Amino acid sequence: MPYANDKECKCICELPFQVQARCMPTLTEEMVTVSLVNGNDLQLRVFSDASPKSFGAVAYLRYKISDNNFNTRFVISKSRVAPIKRITLPRLELMGAVIAARLVKHLRRIFKDFNRIILCSDSTIVLYWIKGSASKFKPFVSNRIAEIQENTDPVSWRHCSGKQNPADLLTRGITSRELINSEKCWHDPEWLKDSENLWPNLEGFESIVSETVELKSSLIVNLTITHEKIIDPDKYSSLLKLLRVTAYIFRFVNALRRKDFQKGPLASEELFKAEIFWVKVTQNDFYSSEITCIKSDKPLQKDSKLLCLNPFLVDSGVLRVTGRLGKTTSLSANEKHPIILPSKSMLSELLIWESHKRVFHSGVSHTLVQWNYIIERVAWWGGFYERMVRSVKVALRKALGKSSLTTEQLSTVLTEIEGMINSRPITYVGSETEEPIPLTPAHFIIGKRITSLPPVRLHLVCVCVIPISLPENA
Repeated sequence: MPYANDKECKCICELPFQVQARCMPTLTEEMVTVSLVNGNDLQLRVFSDASPKSFGAVAYLRYKISDNNFNTRFVISKSRVAPIKRITLPRLELMGAVIAARLVKHLRRIFKDFNRIILCSDSTIVLYWIKGSASKFKPFVSNRIAEIQENTDPVSWRHCSGKQNPADLLTRGITSRELINSEKCWHDPEWLKDSENLWPNLEGFESIVSETVELKSSLIVNLTITHEKIIDPDKYSSLLKLLRVTAYIFRFVNALRRKDFQKGPLASEELFKAEIFWVKVTQNDFYSSEITCIKSDKPLQKDSKLLCLNPFLVDSGVLRVTGRLGKTTSLSANEKHPIILPSKSMLSELLIWESHKRVFHSGVSHTLVQWNYIIERVAWWGGFYERMVRSVKVALRKALGKSSLTTEQLSTVLTEIEGMINSRPITYVGSETEEPIPLTPAHFIIGKRITSLPPVRLHLVCVCVIPISLPENA
């Protein structure tokens, strides 16, 4: 138990052990033992308190002497010096409550016939902590509240004023001589001997400021479940490579489930399943709300981009167009009901690019690159194609002049000019007749020059001229 002042503590600590023993009067046996003449209605009362210097708890036994008459006896006390690092007083009070809970745990192993256990503290903040949920406070407070609630019942905690708290002697200090004669330490508080309806009640418990209770800062998190793609199609420039990688992954997963491994090259069915898989993934990414409405037999939203297409789901889960071709019998099911794919998806670009390569098309830029128009009267922006336009205009001006033509006549003239422009040489033109014919754009279209005449073999026929004399009257 701490001393009344630092000078007395320092004075006694500097003395030899024999002298220290003389400075502390011998405690009588009556003061350190508990005499239970009548052990009926045995109750345990534990008080906790704290100060900037120390914190601790003290325990008393309350037992019944006769009807409505009770007596109290000191049992045990424990105190500790406050940490060197300065902490707040409410936290020190909480540490004192922890000691009180540990005393209860210790005394339960000794006295196994307690009818009731009541713990008291003069700190309303500590009581607020103990009666609340430990998870909503900061770690320092939460860990100690969890221990208190594990060893004691939060309902058994009461409030008492600081003047009536006997644990105040532990925290403020008292000399050994004063301890011997202290009635408050050995038999107090007096109100414990009264009926419980006369005990002090907790008041103003709800008026605690939230800043003083060290609530854990709450963070509202909107949880969104996202399915991460194992394969990112944006990293592939070839549709066939994407489908092959996907098919091999499916084969590996199936081998793990069925414990067999399929060897050999990929079959067309495996590539088809991989393609259908990416179609469904793309549709779910772009048209998830439409798919949900169709599955629940609800009409599409008015702002849906697929509203005019009248989409439907097939058995495989692929979204297709109803369309007007469904009544025709000469087309296949895929032609009657095409698959819906968004124009800005990577799968659509890979499909178009694969089709371009399959039919030897001129390039993906003709279909996928967005048209960029030049400003009016700024012909130098598109030098290459503007030069071709000029060639057509010059030919029209020289061929027609100010003539007025019908639609068919103008179409014929334009076709002839087209043949003339596509017949211009794009390679070296030699001066010798035996040199190879230079290449022209028409060679890449039809295999020959458009303006060249067809080959004709002339057959010379010998004609004999026989003079004939006619009569004069003829």
